[in-house]
Amino acid sequence: MSQGEKLVIRPFEPADAGQISDLFTHVYGQRYVYPEVYLPSLIGQRNASGHWRSIVAEQQDVIVGHAALVIESPHARCAELAMMVVTPTAIGRGIGIRLARALCGHARQWGMEMVVAMLVSSHSQTQRMAAPLGFVTTGLLIDYLPSPYAIGTRETYVLTCLPLQPRPLPDIVWPRAAWPWIEDIVAPLGTCRSMPGLPGPEGRPALEVRSDGELVVLTINEVNARVLAEIARLPRHCCRVARLRVCHALDAASRSLWSAGYRHCGLMPAADGGWYWLMQAGFTTRSLRLHCHHASRIFAAAHEHGPHA
Repeated sequence: MSQGEKLVIRPFEPADAGQISDLFTHVYGQRYVYPEVYLPSLIGQRNASGHWRSIVAEQQDVIVGHAALVIESPHARCAELAMMVVTPTAIGRGIGIRLARALCGHARQWGMEMVVAMLVSSHSQTQRMAAPLGFVTTGLLIDYLPSPYAIGTRETYVLTCLPLQPRPLPDIVWPRAAWPWIEDIVAPLGTCRSMPGLPGPEGRPALEVRSDGELVVLTINEVNARVLAEIARLPRHCCRVARLRVCHALDAASRSLWSAGYRHCGLMPAADGGWYWLMQAGFTTRSLRLHCHHASRIFAAAHEHGPHA
């Protein structure tokens, strides 16, 4: 493919779905984490419903790149930049960063507060792309999803955020074990005296759980002693991620989870406002090639402070 041929970045059209699916199959085989990309009809449906907002890179009527914003609900205040893929013969030409920049611009126009990007730790090019676009590293998700590159392994993701509107962190006492790196996150995001409202709709349960058989994700919407005691009872044979709503009780709550083997892994924005504190237990990865020194400090601290049962 000649570099002199004109490259066009444009919005998704229904007729693109087949080529997009073929591109993912060509690059990732059958291992990509979003199964919908293998089903052209679902690519079309997700875009028609607004759950995905895809754009493509096209050259001489051939789609050579794709990326999308994933929007959880019509009321979501942040979107995830995801499903980026570039044909191998076009890598190194800046197509990925052009797709990302275009989608971030669209998110700003649509009134989103924030764009989140989860960067695969084994993919150095995507890690390097985040900082020039203004993304701030806020956390790690260790052994989080099956790897699209190696069968039978799991990937660690660097969690990054691009604030499009202010979403400061509350001015609270952060867990002491996170002090070596928490200022790296607080400084670019800022703080406020008021506590952000509850994430999500009213009536959300105090504890939500989902699992893929190897990973359990716990969302703690109401921090109390009963919920924390129940979490400590979980079987320890798999990786566990706890997302605690950031509140004034965070320091005490995190100490309870720390005693159950959980370690601090940063912050994650809630889709409908506010922030979650991330803690993990049961991860097995011991070394990573991280190109962000903030992510490296979080990872090092998670291993430094004793076992993570």
